Parts: sequence; C-alpha cells; structure tokens
Amino acid sequence: MTGLEARVVDEDGTVLPARGVGVIQLRGEPVTPGYLTMAGFIPAQDEHGWYDTGDLGYQLENGHIVVCGRVKDVIIMAGRNIYPTDIERAACRVAGVRPGCAVAVRLDAGHSRETFAVAVESNAHQDPAEVRRIEHDVAHEVVKEVDMRPRNVVVLGPGSIPKTPSGKLRRANSVALVT
Repeated sequence: MTGLEARVVDEDGTVLPARGVGVIQLRGEPVTPGYLTMAGFIPAQDEHGWYDTGDLGYQLENGHIVVCGRVKDVIIMAGRNIYPTDIERAACRVAGVRPGCAVAVRLDAGHSRETFAVAVESNAHQDPAEVRRIEHDVAHEVVKEVDMRPRNVVVLGPGSIPKTPSGKLRRANSVALVT
C-alpha cells in the first residue's frame, strides 16, 4: 500500500527477520494518530509513529505480511504459542465436522496456566455414537497438528458457533460453549 510501512517485532520491540512470528506494526499517513474519547485524545502510535495492530504474523522475504491471528487469541502452553487457526483447521479435517465450523478457545487452567477447548458443528450432533467418534477424531487431529491435547471437545448443532455478520469466528463469545 502506498505510504504505508509494515514490520514485525518481538515483545521487546526488536524487528524480527523474515518468517519470524511477532506483532505486526504499521506506520504511515493512512494510520490513525489516535482516538478521540470522552476522556480526550488517546494516541495510537508510539514515539516513532508505529501502530500496534494487535495482530500476530510474519513478513516474507518479498515484504508481504502473513497474519497468523490476534495476540489476545494465542494459547500459551508449555512455553509454546499455539494459534487457534491451526487447531480449527485440524478439527475441520474430521469427517462429520461442518466446513469452517470449528472454534478453539483459550481456557484458564489456574496458577498462570492455560489450556484450550474446541467446539465443532456437525449435522450428526444428536447421534451419541457419532458425537463420541467426532470428539475422539477431533482430539486426535488436534494433537497431530499442535502436539497438545484439548481439555474438551464439544459437538454442537449447525449455527451454534457465534460468528460476525461477515462470517468471522467470535472466539470470546464461544468460551461459554465449552465450559
């Protein structure tokens, strides 16, 4: 985009090399300087004009940016960052799971630990044997993908997983489905 710079940084603000996953920052004329609230103006850029998008991603060698997800959605287990999109993609590979109808949510496991759960939609949600098979197969596919087991897998009917009008998952609204 003309007039826009992008970079990917770690938690200390150090620019990462190509394919290093970190926080995406933008700078340039199209980037808002801040927000006007009832309390007054709140700056959105740091002292060098960089805006923290809240997105995680990496930059390719050609300069293109790949978005991995939102910082707030990342699941941290055993010191590893696990991206909900990887879990959801694995869950959707299971026969009987409706395409694009899986959501992974971060759960608090206590004592500063996290775990996660997965909800999927299936037309077979009322068949107990099929539900057990889907739960088992989703857990198996997720372990193959991210090497971590979900605390819980829930099989729901069509239309149960909250989405925005444009079809994006509402992960924060999905926690109640799995707890």
